[in-house]
Amino acid sequence: MNEITVDKALELIDSVVYGKTGKHLTELAKLIFRGVWEGKNYKEIVAKNKRWSAGHARKAGSDLWQLLSAILEEPVNFYNLKAAVERYSHLQPPAIESATVEPAIAVNNRGFELYINGNLSQAKKEFDLAIKIQPDHAASYYNLAWSYERFGDFNHAIKLYRKAASHGFAAAYCNLVRLHIIEDKKYDLAVDVCGQGLKLVKEDTVETDKIVKAALLTYLSWAWIELGLYEEALEKLQEALELDSDRASTHALMAQALENLGHRTEAEEAWKNYVNNYPKCDSRDKGVWMGMARKRLKELSCTSPTNGNLD
Repeated sequence: MNEITVDKALELIDSVVYGKTGKHLTELAKLIFRGVWEGKNYKEIVAKNKRWSAGHARKAGSDLWQLLSAILEEPVNFYNLKAAVERYSHLQPPAIESATVEPAIAVNNRGFELYINGNLSQAKKEFDLAIKIQPDHAASYYNLAWSYERFGDFNHAIKLYRKAASHGFAAAYCNLVRLHIIEDKKYDLAVDVCGQGLKLVKEDTVETDKIVKAALLTYLSWAWIELGLYEEALEKLQEALELDSDRASTHALMAQALENLGHRTEAEEAWKNYVNNYPKCDSRDKGVWMGMARKRLKELSCTSPTNGNLD
């Protein structure tokens, strides 16, 4: 049985992770993978890199082992990484023997690079081709949906996000719910879709799942706010912040929920926090919230009591 090289192993695992989650391994995760494969400890792995400490590497390594355990469907850890990946690799002969990744993943990755470089039209063609090659490739449905959303074709985007979601791609539920809220104004449907997505991320031990769960809780809260369920929304927003404290829209929604519940002082502070800490946020929700935040702060300041007088 021929041994797989570390370069081939990393290429394979990164492709598999992307196919399952829609995200590539981080730079630190790749560094850890390569270092552990070569028999180094965490201190040795980051010795020549001042960006991360051994503690950072140990934490990122723990997240990586959990992610790979779920994807390879066997326990993976610091000590058995090489053996686990080699076992998996021999179950995927085309990906190893041909010096290329699985065709659908390769085409999807090519489309993703085109998308990142701003070539949306060509990216769409690559994602569409990946789906024709492998009709159940969830990441390609997700990326194609995202491309249609960027073109403003929300009906196509919704259909494709549903396809990605139906194939178990939890992040697709986030964008699907978002479009139901903003474009369709179907808040009850948004609540239902959030529930479906949350069922996929009950196990929040993997970092990517924590982020997806936080996003779903945020969008659930948004739908509830639109339905007048402010206390329920506030509770879920607090839960979302515990999972991901740096999501801009969560803070904006927190401000709105507090204001709707009559907590004026707390709401004003929350609006200020959003405006001051997320002025350059590139979230697609920014256009919804930043204008509202500035408007509400202006209105609240105009009606604030002066010198102890309420009138």
